[in-house]
Parts: sequence; structure tokens; C-alpha cells
Amino acid sequence: MLSREVLFAMNDVKEEYLLDAQAALETGVQRPRRPVRNLARTLLPAALIAALLIGTAWAATLFTLRARRPAEPDETYTIRWAESPTGGLKWTDLKYVFQFDGADTCRAVKFRPGWLPFQPNAEYNQRDPDGYYSRLVSEGAPGVDSTSHNYQPYMVEIHYVPQFIAEDGAMLLMYQTPEEISEEKWGEDTVLKFSAFRHQDEITLPDGRVIEEETFHYYFVIRFSESEGYIVVTSGTSDMETVEHVARELEIVPTDEIIRAEDFENHAVFIDVGQG
Repeated sequence: MLSREVLFAMNDVKEEYLLDAQAALETGVQRPRRPVRNLARTLLPAALIAALLIGTAWAATLFTLRARRPAEPDETYTIRWAESPTGGLKWTDLKYVFQFDGADTCRAVKFRPGWLPFQPNAEYNQRDPDGYYSRLVSEGAPGVDSTSHNYQPYMVEIHYVPQFIAEDGAMLLMYQTPEEISEEKWGEDTVLKFSAFRHQDEITLPDGRVIEEETFHYYFVIRFSESEGYIVVTSGTSDMETVEHVARELEIVPTDEIIRAEDFENHAVFIDVGQG
């Protein structure tokens, strides 16, 4: 029930009864006893308030992050891919799994960046005439060539819970192992922040050249809305400060488009940096 409906429903309830109802719902708070004939009048508003609070709490949590966990050694996800001889691909050797539950529909959203360290590459992005994006990618900082470790300074992509509510649905890290994941609130959004790494052993090429052993680092900020069902993933190879700044300044707005579970042929996606 919307807040304005709550106000309308309570409009004709006398103030003294609302105060009694409030006292009845607050632990350890008592008001002077009233005659028995007023008990029904007191309990009715109390029940009304309790029902409204329960209803509001339920409505605000239509979507949940069911699990975030390291993948099992033998955990496998299969996706359909027409170019494969078998019509599908098996994803194995996974590093981390995010799974979600909730309604099978939600509204699509779009975003507009409020801050970027530099402009993105237009050919990789999905932007509407009003300057809002559904995908935003930067391939290389100014003056940095494609072989640099900072090959993808920032990327923003949108995902939706209805894609992942199937039994085999998940948002995956395939190549990059996360370190400690912290959780906080930005307004109504639940935010997961973490760095990840991928270790590369020393490689000797056929011509005798040696690529030295090295560990690469990546940064992720995941904004998840329990009420709207969107998952906005901001990631990059720059540093956490840059990636978090981009994520914090996103203006996320709803659209008229409805996202449905049946819209998705595959129910698993991977979010590793560098796959955009």
C-alpha cells in the first residue's frame, strides 16, 4: 500500500486511538488504561498500523540476493550459443557465484553518469538521445595503449533479477577471484564492493621470449535494488576510488519497458572485467 493510501485509511481515526495503537506496538511503552468499551477502538487502529507496516515491508523487498559464495570445484553452467557445434557452451572453473530470487518481472532502468574520469569510447556504448545509457564502456585511458594493465578503466552494465530466478540462474565471476566483499547501503540500494585478482604464471613463448609471472587486479561495485530488481555493475582496471566514484554518481531512472524472465534465453552471465 502506498504511503498516501496509508494516510487516507487513517484519516478518520481519532488521534487518541492512534496514540494508543502506537503505544501497543512499542515495546515497554504503556499508556493509562482506558475502559473496556474503548478496547476495540484501540485494537482496530493498532491492527491497521501493524498490517500497513507489514505490507509496506513486504512490498519493499520483492527481490533478494539469495547467495554469494565461492563456486564449487565441479560447478558448471550451460548457456546456449548458436556458433558452438553443440549449440551451447559449458562454463567451468568458476571463481564466484551471485544468485537472486524474486518476482519474474521488473521495470527496466537506464542511467546517466554524473562523473567520469574521461569520456568513453562511443562505439562500445548503448546511449539514447537523452544521454542515458544501458551500457557504458571505456577501453583504455587517454594516452594508454591497449596492452596496458589499465585496458578497461571503467564499465557500467545493467542486469535484472528476473534473468536469474531460474534454478540455474547466476551472475558469475569466471576468471577473477574476489577478495573480501563489503556490503553497505546507498539510499535504498544494497551495494557490494570488492577487488579481485587473476594470477598469471610465467610463460615462455616459442621464440624464447619470457612473459613474467604477474598478478592483475580488478575492482567491482554492484548496486542491487531489492524493490526494483535491477543490478548495476560498475567495474574496471583503474582503481577502487575511480570505480566507486563512477558508481556513486550514476543517476538511475526507471523506464516504461517491462523485463520478464521469459525474455532471457540464458539465465547466467559473467561479469569479469575485460569481457566487454
